[in-house]
Amino acid sequence: MSQVTDYALNRLISLLPLPQRQATLSPELRKLHQAFLRSLVERGRPLTEAEIAAALPGRDAFAAVWTLSSLDLIVLDRHGRPAGAYPVTTERTPHEVSVNGNTIWAMCAFDAVAVAPMFNAEVAIRSRCPVTGDEIAVSMKGNDVISISPGSDVQVGMWWRDPGAVAARNFCPGLMFLRDRTAAVQWQGGRVADHDFATIATMAEVGARFFQPLLAEKPVSVKAVA
Repeated sequence: MSQVTDYALNRLISLLPLPQRQATLSPELRKLHQAFLRSLVERGRPLTEAEIAAALPGRDAFAAVWTLSSLDLIVLDRHGRPAGAYPVTTERTPHEVSVNGNTIWAMCAFDAVAVAPMFNAEVAIRSRCPVTGDEIAVSMKGNDVISISPGSDVQVGMWWRDPGAVAARNFCPGLMFLRDRTAAVQWQGGRVADHDFATIATMAEVGARFFQPLLAEKPVSVKAVA
């Protein structure tokens, strides 16, 4: 742990308290949310209507999806169907993620580097720096960053802003990969109050601490670090 990871974790918790929201769910809905997460990463798709109904015998599947969506734990597509659950989605974003033989997408660059430690999986990430146009490629295995292209100095930029009702639409586009510190400083443009950046290894650690509780057997509170 470091002051940087604690700082980033604190800001994330204050803006998007996903573990705290999940902890408010009934045990059945909490398991359903976890099933969404596992299906996306293990099978490359969200749960089907039949699978949702089977997981909640005697309960209204539509109401269950609405509850998860209203807490911004799952994201719906334009037709109102489940498309993703932070950190991943089946909707295209700038951050392609290959995992378990499937191609899906991460909601943002931070989410992309959280998938491997969250699921203890091998993950390949492809994205692009919006400042320089360079392609970014990251290979991870669990908590370990195996390789980074075009160089080890690739940064994750974080624009801290109001996530609104759906963070995937309002907050996540402001979290991106940046080719190096030079590109990161250019992107920051002196806006140090709400534009930060950190290394991939640092943000992978933050991602593990932020997202792993979502898969825990019992609710885990992710608290801000003083």
